[in-house]
Amino acid sequence: MWLNRQLFAYDYIRSTLSASERTTLDSWFLNAALYWERAVDVSIKQMYPKRNSDDYTTLGPNWQVETTKCTWYHCVTHYNGWNRVNWHEIWNNRDADMIRFAGLVGIMVNDSHLKTQAKRFFKEWMRHSVFPDGMAQEFIRWEETYPSLGWAYAASLIGSMAVLADAFARIGDFELFQFSTSQGFSTSAGTMTPNGGPKNLLAVMTHHAKYVDKSIVRYGTDQASRNGNPAYVIGPVNIPNGEAWVNENFWMQANLYYKDPYLQSIYLRTAPNSHPYPANPSTGGWSGWTGCCGIYPGVLFMFGQMEGKVWPYPETTMDDGGVRPRTIKAKGIL
Repeated sequence: MWLNRQLFAYDYIRSTLSASERTTLDSWFLNAALYWERAVDVSIKQMYPKRNSDDYTTLGPNWQVETTKCTWYHCVTHYNGWNRVNWHEIWNNRDADMIRFAGLVGIMVNDSHLKTQAKRFFKEWMRHSVFPDGMAQEFIRWEETYPSLGWAYAASLIGSMAVLADAFARIGDFELFQFSTSQGFSTSAGTMTPNGGPKNLLAVMTHHAKYVDKSIVRYGTDQASRNGNPAYVIGPVNIPNGEAWVNENFWMQANLYYKDPYLQSIYLRTAPNSHPYPANPSTGGWSGWTGCCGIYPGVLFMFGQMEGKVWPYPETTMDDGGVRPRTIKAKGIL
């Protein structure tokens, strides 16, 4: 979080600095990014030692153990939900924060390795850690007194991936916004196989959004006695203690690209049956209105209701043969 904020501040003034100052600071950020990228790489190589060669058939020493046990958090995403094992947790919100920073630095200094690794993590996450209906595995973070905690955690990881997709699009690379897959993991075969979908960032965002207006009603529990109990409904309000989140704003900037009216109605909380904005949103220690892990000054002021009014990406050819105009000049990686 701190590194991201420093990076954005540096990116904002970078063009005003001398060549020697840029060299010094570029090197500092590059080394920091490589440090965190390596940490992510070492973690995932426990499962796929040849991932950097796009080899997902060679399995690592921890694969057998981590795909047969469930000792972290809960074993279902919700009551009667998707089964998960430790292996799914390899693509978690913490590693997503790390690779988000690494990818943003890669974009700023045009480092091909960091850009490739950020994209690799995004695609692995979509294939390996998103269930066929678009549910991110972080939903397993519910607790008996915090049945909605998984919804809040899922937003963090989705938000990091949305930040990366947006940043790449600002340099004319729309791959992550457009990436779609129907592949998933087979624990019996140890291979990637079709498992439903297609899964893409828009589908994951939409699934997450549907808990805000109760388009999806699920319960954060594995106890049959609590299934159907309104206190355990998953959503932006944790009913047992009244804590409320606005974590859909973690991914809202991606809607500048998708321009989806439903998603806008969710982050504005104008969709029917939506929970109203809380007076004091709960967070992980930052302002509830500052996006994914507090890395932005204020996302509603920066991105809110800008769909169709701005296009902070290079001009692109539209389906009808016309050209989508670039209505504002994008600055840096913001």
